[in-house]
Amino acid sequence: MLGQHPYYTQKFCFFLFDLVQANATQEDLVEAYQMSMDSEKALFESILRRLTAAQITLLNAIAQEPTKKLYAADYMKRHNLKSTGGIQLGLDVLAREDLIEQREKTESWDVVDPLFKQWLQNRSL
Repeated sequence: MLGQHPYYTQKFCFFLFDLVQANATQEDLVEAYQMSMDSEKALFESILRRLTAAQITLLNAIAQEPTKKLYAADYMKRHNLKSTGGIQLGLDVLAREDLIEQREKTESWDVVDPLFKQWLQNRSL
């Protein structure tokens, strides 16, 4: 879930160490993960405040369902993406801000930051 991200792994371990007295339980792991996510909430919210509504919609779509077929009619409909021009503009902005990237192996667009991706997924539930 942390996507081999050293910063988040270290943060998770910090919270876990603070929670655990002897042996870590599954509940401790879940709580430490949630604490890690909560500690980044202000940053994640500030990122969204810089974006337009259309860019947030695209970012949420990519977080929920990474794909290389962003312009497919069914994908656009499923995620309420209005136009191909809006998608292209959103891709340019989100990629320039290093929020999304096209994965080399799969060619799918995905959210760069694994904890931000999880936070976005949790928000839309």
